[in-house]
Parts: sequence; C-alpha cells; structure tokens
Amino acid sequence: MNYQDKSSFPKFLSVIFIFQFIIFVIFSVVNKDPSIMYWSILLVALGIILIFSNLTIKGNEQFLIYKFSFLPKKKILVEDIENIEFTNTSQFLGVGVNFSKKYGIAIITDTKTAVCITKKNGKKITLSITDENLFNEYIKQVL
Repeated sequence: MNYQDKSSFPKFLSVIFIFQFIIFVIFSVVNKDPSIMYWSILLVALGIILIFSNLTIKGNEQFLIYKFSFLPKKKILVEDIENIEFTNTSQFLGVGVNFSKKYGIAIITDTKTAVCITKKNGKKITLSITDENLFNEYIKQVL
C-alpha cells in the first residue's frame, strides 16, 4: 500500500505578515528611518517562505519519506519503526519545526493531528498528518 499526505501552514499567517509589513512601512515613512524598511522586507520574505512551505509525507512498503519545504528529504525505514503514537498538534508551540523531549523533532503544520514515530534506536520524529485513519491503515499494512 502507498500512503501520501500533504499539509501546509495556515493561510491566516500570510495576512499577519502583510499587516506587519504595512505597519513597518508606515513607521519607516513617519520616522524617516530606512532601517525599519529592512525589517519589513525580512518579514515579507519570511511570510512568502511560510505561505509556500508544506510538509509532504509518502510511504510505501519499505520507507516512510517526509519533506518539509526547504529542508532535505528524510527517509525512515519501515522496519526501523518501533512505535506509533497519535497526538493533538495543539500541545506544540505553534506551527513550524519544534523540539520536544516527549515527541522529539516535530514538524507541525495546519492540522489537528500528528503522528509520533519512535524508531528502534530511540529517536523520535513527529509529523503533522491530515487523516489519522488513513495513516493508521497504511501502518497496519506495512508493519
């Protein structure tokens, strides 16, 4: 069985970055300080990166492959998976790449559910998923 999932950042973040850009431009013009404009350009760049960032997860009988926007593609051997645990993404500090002692490295996007994968070597990776049931079916078939 093959598995595929794709999730992205919340689109309201783009509205926040655009609003911040407008505020910084106003302050730059009012204060006649061009350094404020540099911050606004940085915010726009960050906003654009976030708008186009997404987490793609693909799985087959041998590998679970995940790729998060500009980070390199990572593979997990299915035979190296020791445990799977589903969790709610609300316990993480927002979206993006997080680190937790309990869940390891977590890539959280605009979903309500994440899967924490514990490998046999003890390392953990937590990934946002859009459909817990579909991922559960995939894991039952390959493990």
